[in-house]
Amino acid sequence: LNFKKIYNLNKKFNDKIVFVGLPSTVKKDKVWLYAPIALFGFAAVSRLIAFLFHDAALSTDKILVELVLAGFLLFLVKRKENSFS
Repeated sequence: LNFKKIYNLNKKFNDKIVFVGLPSTVKKDKVWLYAPIALFGFAAVSRLIAFLFHDAALSTDKILVELVLAGFLLFLVKRKENSFS
């Protein structure tokens, strides 16, 4: 995998997700992280559906990045302590 290529492909999408998750850092409330988790997960599922049913190209690099980021944010939400430190 070429990580520079992956970063460039997902840069626009990820920059927009940062603004969705920004209130979680300001308000110190993990509930605000569910929106970016849902967006990343929906984007990955949509790419898979497009591949399976609409003959679109399978972009595994984008799907992998979206699932890893969604998993990381879900890990942050499910931690025991309620702080970001």
